[in-house]
Amino acid sequence: MFGIAGRFPLAAAPAAVLVAAALIWTVPTAIAHADAPLVYPGMRINQGTQSCTLGFVDPGARIGLTAGHCALDSDGPVYDDSGNRVGTADIAHFEPTPQDKSFAEQPPIDYEGIAFYEGIPINNVLPNGLVLESNPKIVPAIGMPVCRSGVTTGEACGVILETTDSLLVIDGLPADHGDSGSPVYAITEPGRAAIVGITTEVLTSKSTGQRATMAISWRAIWRQIKSDIDRVGHADMPPDPPRNAREPAGDVPAEPPTSDV
Repeated sequence: MFGIAGRFPLAAAPAAVLVAAALIWTVPTAIAHADAPLVYPGMRINQGTQSCTLGFVDPGARIGLTAGHCALDSDGPVYDDSGNRVGTADIAHFEPTPQDKSFAEQPPIDYEGIAFYEGIPINNVLPNGLVLESNPKIVPAIGMPVCRSGVTTGEACGVILETTDSLLVIDGLPADHGDSGSPVYAITEPGRAAIVGITTEVLTSKSTGQRATMAISWRAIWRQIKSDIDRVGHADMPPDPPRNAREPAGDVPAEPPTSDV
Protein backbone atom coordinates (compact mmCIF):
# COMPACT_ATOMS: atom_id res chain seq x y z
CA MET A 1 0.00 0.00 0.00
CA PHE A 2 1.25 3.44 -0.90
CA GLY A 3 0.27 6.06 1.68
CA ILE A 4 2.00 9.37 2.25
CA ALA A 5 4.00 7.60 4.95
CA GLY A 6 4.39 4.45 2.85
CA ARG A 7 7.20 3.48 0.49
CA PHE A 8 7.62 7.02 -0.82
CA PRO A 9 6.93 9.04 2.38
CA LEU A 10 6.79 12.68 1.36
CA ALA A 11 5.43 13.84 4.69
CA ALA A 12 7.91 12.44 7.16
CA ALA A 13 11.15 11.37 5.49
CA PRO A 14 14.00 13.82 6.15
CA ALA A 15 15.70 15.06 3.01
CA ALA A 16 18.97 14.03 4.66
CA VAL A 17 18.23 10.43 3.66
CA LEU A 18 17.64 11.46 0.04
CA VAL A 19 20.03 12.22 -2.78
CA ALA A 20 18.82 14.89 -5.22
CA ALA A 21 18.14 13.35 -8.61
CA ALA A 22 18.58 15.97 -11.30
CA LEU A 23 17.25 14.45 -14.51
CA ILE A 24 19.40 16.43 -16.92
CA TRP A 25 21.70 15.55 -19.80
CA THR A 26 24.95 17.28 -20.70
CA VAL A 27 24.64 19.09 -24.03
CA PRO A 28 27.10 18.02 -26.77
CA THR A 29 29.75 20.62 -27.60
CA ALA A 30 28.99 20.73 -31.34
CA ILE A 31 25.40 21.61 -32.25
CA ALA A 32 24.04 21.84 -35.79
CA HIS A 33 21.69 24.64 -36.80
CA ALA A 34 18.34 24.24 -38.57
CA ASP A 35 15.74 26.61 -39.99
CA ALA A 36 12.18 27.32 -38.79
CA PRO A 37 12.34 25.96 -35.23
CA LEU A 38 9.03 24.98 -33.61
CA VAL A 39 8.53 25.25 -29.86
CA TYR A 40 6.12 22.82 -28.17
CA PRO A 41 5.67 21.00 -24.83
CA GLY A 42 7.68 17.80 -24.58
CA MET A 43 10.57 19.03 -26.75
CA ARG A 44 14.24 19.06 -25.76
CA ILE A 45 15.66 22.41 -24.67
CA ASN A 46 19.30 23.23 -23.96
CA GLN A 47 20.67 25.81 -21.54
CA GLY A 48 24.38 26.10 -20.85
CA THR A 49 25.58 22.51 -20.54
CA GLN A 50 22.15 21.23 -19.43
CA SER A 51 19.50 19.51 -21.51
CA CYS A 52 15.92 19.17 -20.25
CA THR A 53 12.32 18.85 -21.43
CA LEU A 54 9.99 21.80 -22.00
CA GLY A 55 6.95 21.21 -19.79
CA PHE A 56 4.28 23.72 -20.78
CA VAL A 57 3.69 26.31 -23.50
CA ASP A 58 1.15 29.14 -23.48
CA PRO A 59 0.96 30.26 -27.15
CA GLY A 60 -1.02 33.40 -26.31
CA ALA A 61 1.43 34.72 -23.72
CA ARG A 62 4.41 33.22 -25.60
CA ILE A 63 5.84 31.70 -22.44
CA GLY A 64 6.90 28.22 -21.40
CA LEU A 65 7.70 26.37 -18.17
CA THR A 66 10.25 23.75 -17.26
CA ALA A 67 12.20 22.70 -14.14
CA GLY A 68 14.19 25.45 -12.43
CA HIS A 69 17.33 23.36 -11.95
CA CYS A 70 17.65 23.21 -15.75
CA ALA A 71 18.81 26.85 -15.70
CA LEU A 72 21.51 26.47 -13.03
CA ASP A 73 24.30 26.41 -15.62
CA SER A 74 22.96 29.15 -17.90
CA ASP A 75 23.02 32.92 -18.21
CA GLY A 76 19.58 32.98 -19.84
CA PRO A 77 19.50 31.82 -23.49
CA VAL A 78 17.33 28.80 -24.33
CA TYR A 79 18.08 26.70 -27.42
CA ASP A 80 16.28 23.92 -29.23
CA ASP A 81 18.07 20.65 -30.03
CA SER A 82 19.35 22.04 -33.35
CA GLY A 83 21.06 25.00 -31.70
CA ASN A 84 18.42 27.60 -32.56
CA ARG A 85 18.01 30.24 -29.86
CA VAL A 86 14.26 30.23 -29.21
CA GLY A 87 13.91 32.24 -26.01
CA THR A 88 15.31 33.43 -22.71
CA ALA A 89 14.87 32.28 -19.13
CA ASP A 90 12.79 35.14 -17.77
CA ILE A 91 12.21 33.95 -14.20
CA ALA A 92 13.43 30.85 -12.36
CA HIS A 93 13.48 29.50 -8.82
CA PHE A 94 15.24 26.35 -7.63
CA GLU A 95 15.32 25.64 -3.91
CA PRO A 96 15.72 21.99 -2.87
CA THR A 97 14.31 20.66 0.38
CA PRO A 98 16.85 21.15 3.22
CA GLN A 99 18.59 18.01 4.43
CA ASP A 100 16.92 18.18 7.85
CA LYS A 101 13.38 18.69 6.52
CA SER A 102 10.77 16.41 4.99
CA PHE A 103 9.26 17.12 1.58
CA ALA A 104 5.95 18.00 3.25
CA GLU A 105 7.57 20.34 5.78
CA GLN A 106 9.42 22.25 3.07
CA PRO A 107 8.66 21.06 -0.47
CA PRO A 108 11.24 21.81 -3.13
CA ILE A 109 10.74 24.78 -5.45
CA ASP A 110 11.73 23.95 -9.01
CA TYR A 111 10.39 25.97 -11.94
CA GLU A 112 11.64 28.16 -14.76
CA GLY A 113 9.61 30.56 -16.89
CA ILE A 114 10.83 31.07 -20.47
CA ALA A 115 9.90 33.97 -22.75
CA PHE A 116 9.92 32.95 -26.42
CA TYR A 117 11.10 35.32 -29.12
CA GLU A 118 8.67 36.94 -31.52
CA GLY A 119 8.65 35.15 -34.85
CA ILE A 120 9.42 31.74 -33.33
CA PRO A 121 6.50 29.37 -34.12
CA ILE A 122 5.03 27.91 -30.94
CA ASN A 123 2.11 25.67 -30.03
CA ASN A 124 0.78 23.69 -27.07
CA VAL A 125 0.62 20.28 -28.78
CA LEU A 126 2.52 17.36 -27.23
CA PRO A 127 4.54 14.97 -29.43
CA ASN A 128 1.65 12.48 -29.19
CA GLY A 129 -0.79 15.03 -30.67
CA LEU A 130 -2.60 15.96 -27.44
CA VAL A 131 -3.32 19.64 -26.84
CA LEU A 132 -1.86 20.44 -23.41
CA GLU A 133 -3.85 22.97 -21.38
CA SER A 134 -4.11 24.38 -17.87
CA ASN A 135 -7.50 23.22 -16.58
CA PRO A 136 -8.55 24.40 -13.08
CA LYS A 137 -11.17 21.63 -12.91
CA ILE A 138 -8.56 18.87 -12.85
CA VAL A 139 -7.37 18.16 -9.29
CA PRO A 140 -4.64 15.52 -8.76
CA ALA A 141 -5.67 12.63 -6.51
CA ILE A 142 -4.26 9.26 -5.51
CA GLY A 143 -5.12 6.68 -8.15
CA MET A 144 -5.60 9.24 -10.94
CA PRO A 145 -4.21 7.99 -14.28
CA VAL A 146 -1.56 10.39 -15.61
CA CYS A 147 1.15 10.41 -18.27
CA ARG A 148 4.50 12.11 -18.70
CA SER A 149 6.19 13.19 -21.94
CA GLY A 150 9.98 13.40 -21.64
CA VAL A 151 12.67 13.60 -24.31
CA THR A 152 14.46 10.52 -22.95
CA THR A 153 11.71 8.11 -21.93
CA GLY A 154 9.01 9.42 -24.27
CA GLU A 155 5.41 9.02 -23.15
CA ALA A 156 5.13 7.03 -19.92
CA CYS A 157 1.83 6.51 -18.10
CA GLY A 158 0.88 5.35 -14.62
CA VAL A 159 -1.14 6.49 -11.63
CA ILE A 160 -0.54 8.97 -8.81
CA LEU A 161 0.74 7.04 -5.79
CA GLU A 162 1.25 9.93 -3.38
CA THR A 163 0.06 13.51 -3.36
CA THR A 164 0.44 16.55 -1.15
CA ASP A 165 -0.51 20.14 -1.78
CA SER A 166 2.82 20.61 -3.57
CA LEU A 167 4.09 17.24 -4.80
CA LEU A 168 3.05 14.18 -6.79
CA VAL A 169 4.64 10.71 -6.90
CA ILE A 170 3.81 8.69 -10.00
CA ASP A 171 4.43 5.01 -10.78
CA GLY A 172 5.13 3.51 -14.19
CA LEU A 173 8.37 3.92 -16.16
CA PRO A 174 10.54 6.29 -14.08
CA ALA A 175 11.86 9.51 -15.55
CA ASP A 176 15.49 9.54 -16.66
CA HIS A 177 18.24 12.05 -17.45
CA GLY A 178 16.87 14.69 -19.83
CA ASP A 179 13.28 14.28 -18.57
CA SER A 180 13.55 17.10 -16.01
CA GLY A 181 10.82 19.63 -16.65
CA SER A 182 8.63 17.21 -18.59
CA PRO A 183 4.86 17.68 -18.19
CA VAL A 184 2.75 15.31 -16.10
CA TYR A 185 -0.80 15.42 -17.42
CA ALA A 186 -4.24 13.84 -17.27
CA ILE A 187 -6.18 13.14 -20.46
CA THR A 188 -9.47 15.03 -20.17
CA GLU A 189 -11.12 14.16 -23.49
CA PRO A 190 -10.05 12.81 -26.88
CA GLY A 191 -7.23 14.98 -28.16
CA ARG A 192 -6.86 17.11 -25.01
CA ALA A 193 -4.94 16.90 -21.74
CA ALA A 194 -4.55 19.01 -18.59
CA ILE A 195 -1.17 19.56 -16.97
CA VAL A 196 -1.00 18.54 -13.29
CA GLY A 197 2.73 18.81 -12.61
CA ILE A 198 6.33 19.26 -13.78
CA THR A 199 8.86 16.44 -13.38
CA THR A 200 11.64 17.22 -10.91
CA GLU A 201 13.36 13.98 -9.79
CA VAL A 202 13.13 10.23 -9.19
CA LEU A 203 12.65 8.56 -5.80
CA THR A 204 13.84 5.06 -4.95
CA SER A 205 12.30 3.06 -2.12
CA LYS A 206 15.06 1.92 0.23
CA SER A 207 13.05 -1.12 1.32
CA THR A 208 11.90 -2.39 -2.09
CA GLY A 209 14.13 -0.69 -4.64
CA GLN A 210 11.06 0.48 -6.53
CA ARG A 211 11.55 3.76 -8.41
CA ALA A 212 8.93 6.42 -8.98
CA THR A 213 8.85 9.87 -10.55
CA MET A 214 8.30 12.94 -8.37
CA ALA A 215 6.72 16.08 -9.82
CA ILE A 216 6.00 19.55 -8.49
CA SER A 217 2.23 20.07 -8.64
CA TRP A 218 0.91 22.59 -11.14
CA ARG A 219 -0.85 24.47 -8.35
CA ALA A 220 2.39 24.77 -6.33
CA ILE A 221 4.28 26.03 -9.38
CA TRP A 222 1.61 28.63 -10.10
CA ARG A 223 1.55 29.71 -6.46
CA GLN A 224 5.33 30.17 -6.39
CA ILE A 225 5.32 32.03 -9.70
CA LYS A 226 2.71 34.43 -8.34
CA SER A 227 4.83 34.99 -5.23
CA ASP A 228 7.97 35.61 -7.26
CA ILE A 229 6.16 37.87 -9.72
CA ASP A 230 4.79 39.95 -6.86
CA ARG A 231 8.36 40.30 -5.61
CA VAL A 232 10.14 41.10 -8.89
CA GLY A 233 7.34 42.02 -11.32
CA HIS A 234 6.50 40.00 -14.42
CA ALA A 235 4.06 39.12 -17.21
CA ASP A 236 0.80 37.16 -17.44
CA MET A 237 0.84 33.53 -16.34
CA PRO A 238 -1.51 30.52 -16.83
CA PRO A 239 -4.81 30.17 -14.91
CA ASP A 240 -4.64 29.36 -11.21
CA PRO A 241 -5.26 25.65 -10.57
CA PRO A 242 -7.59 24.81 -7.66
CA ARG A 243 -6.40 23.89 -4.21
CA ASN A 244 -5.78 20.18 -3.81
CA ALA A 245 -8.19 19.02 -1.12
CA ARG A 246 -5.75 16.39 0.13
CA GLU A 247 -3.44 17.59 2.91
CA PRO A 248 -0.07 16.02 3.78
CA ALA A 249 -0.14 13.27 6.40
CA GLY A 250 2.23 13.30 9.33
CA ASP A 251 2.97 9.61 9.94
CA VAL A 252 6.55 8.54 10.54
CA PRO A 253 7.72 5.85 8.06
CA ALA A 254 9.20 2.60 9.28
CA GLU A 255 12.14 2.99 6.89
CA PRO A 256 13.26 6.15 5.09
CA PRO A 257 13.59 6.09 1.29
CA THR A 258 16.51 7.04 -0.87
CA SER A 259 16.47 9.01 -4.09
CA ASP A 260 18.27 7.82 -7.19
CA VAL A 261 18.55 8.14 -10.96
